[in-house]
Order: sequence, then structure tokens, then C-alpha cells
Amino acid sequence: MVLKTFFKKWIRLLDIPTSLDRKQPSLPLQKDSSVDLKALAAKNPEHWKKAAAIRALTLDAVAAANSGHSGMAMGMADVATVLFEKHMKFDASAPNWPDRDRFILSAGHGSMLLYSLLHLTGYADMTLDEVKNFRQWGAKTAGHPEYGHASGIETTTGPRLVRALPIRWGLPLPKKYCGPATARKFKTTTPMSSPGMVA
Repeated sequence: MVLKTFFKKWIRLLDIPTSLDRKQPSLPLQKDSSVDLKALAAKNPEHWKKAAAIRALTLDAVAAANSGHSGMAMGMADVATVLFEKHMKFDASAPNWPDRDRFILSAGHGSMLLYSLLHLTGYADMTLDEVKNFRQWGAKTAGHPEYGHASGIETTTGPRLVRALPIRWGLPLPKKYCGPATARKFKTTTPMSSPGMVA
């Protein structure tokens, strides 16, 4: 609670909007609500295949490593597919392109989501063999993403979970407070966090 209060005050000083300040509406669950997965897959077959590829890579890599977390990658596969396909601007063949959008995976324990996305979008150094070596000694696919191990990993967010908060809110600051030349270098930063990052 002390940490949460500290970050609320810090964020207010920097004048950055945050979800901590808003009350989330609670949605009533209907007892008879169900999703027809076959109809959903038939309506969006390409999206379904891409999200399924993320899930398959995740399950195989976590099972082969006999270590790691598959929950976030499985649950966020659809969201990440839409984000990377329809909203983010990046070029896998030029990973250091200054005008790229940045994806920050604050929940480092869900690293297979990032590794799957990097492999499926064509980053040259995130090969299938690297994905298969998930959490193995010397592999680029560490349990928590680490900057410099592979292209497309924008920052190191683990193993210290609290580190993700300053990174998440610090990366967009140059865009807001520096001149236009610096703002162009820091386009959109998209963080994906988990509740454990704010606890």
C-alpha cells in the first residue's frame, strides 16, 4: 500500500494520467452468457490463426523448458495480435528505426508473449530455435526479457518487478517534456502490465 501511494504521488507530480486514479465500473456477469468459439473463429479466421500460433509457441516452449508461465501469453494472445497487427508501427527488418512504436512488457513473467510476437513478426534474431531454447542457459529467451539479448526487446523489466513501474511511466516522458526533435524519437510506448506490478 505504501508503494502504491508513493507511485500515485509521483505520477501526479509528473501529470501523467493513470488507471490508478479511475474507478473501474463493475460489469454484471450473466449466468447464461457463453461464447461460441467456432462462430468466433469462423468470423475472424486470420486473427484466430495468429493468436493460436502465439498460444502454441507458448505452450511448447514452457513445456520444453519445464519452467515458466504460460497464463499471460495464452490470455493476451488475442489482444497482442490486434495490437501488433492493427495499431503498432514497427519494422522487424529495421528494429532500431527511430520512428517505431515501442512495446514494453512490464509483466516479465509473460515473456513468451513477447518472444512469440517477435518470432512471428519476423525479427531475424528471434528464430524458432531461440524460442525452443526458452529459459535455457545462454539463450536470448530469458525468463524475463532483457534488453540487448534480442532485437525488439525495448527494456529489461525483470527480475525485479517494481522496476517495471518507473520504466512504464518514464519512457513516454521525453515525448511530453522535451522538444519536438526528441519527441519524434519516442513515438508511442505501449505497456502491458499485470496487477502484480502495482501491488
